[in-house]
Amino acid sequence: MKDLSKKELKSRDIVLIISAIILLFVGVFFFLEKYINFVEGNQIFYVVMLIYFGIEFINYILTKKSTGMNSLYISLVSLIASVSGLLYGKTSTSTVISITLGSWVVAMIVIKLIRIEELRSKLNPIVFINLFTLSMFILLSFLAVVNIYKEITNVCLMMGFFYIVYGILNLIENIAFIKLIKEPIK
Repeated sequence: MKDLSKKELKSRDIVLIISAIILLFVGVFFFLEKYINFVEGNQIFYVVMLIYFGIEFINYILTKKSTGMNSLYISLVSLIASVSGLLYGKTSTSTVISITLGSWVVAMIVIKLIRIEELRSKLNPIVFINLFTLSMFILLSFLAVVNIYKEITNVCLMMGFFYIVYGILNLIENIAFIKLIKEPIK
């Protein structure tokens, strides 16, 4: 695989940062939706999964030389999660949302573990940052799935919290990736 030009590295960096910032905005939108109340939280969740599919697929197309297949896997898992919303339609309860979110999270954990293994085999220091963000993601996901399933909090409020923290973790991971990885991941 050829080395990336400075222009290609810069575009990769911009795409990674923008995708993390979009997740933060999605979380803020979920919080605001509770006050605006124009659509139910379950419908928004599936739309967000579809948007996340689009973001990660564009991310894959723009950065596949430098970041590998990670974004493609994430986009496919997000597409499957959003399609499940189409299958369940308006009958989607908090139980179905928590199962969908839980399934998506399990797939994301597997994808993140594959990425960590790829980086570990290259003795890259970003592995420790990825392990930290993965640990926080697992904890966050567990809390979100349980809260939504048990209906302890409003779905929109919980999803807002989930996406804001996930966006922050993604931002940390992407900034570390930008600072420490200057060559393509094979």
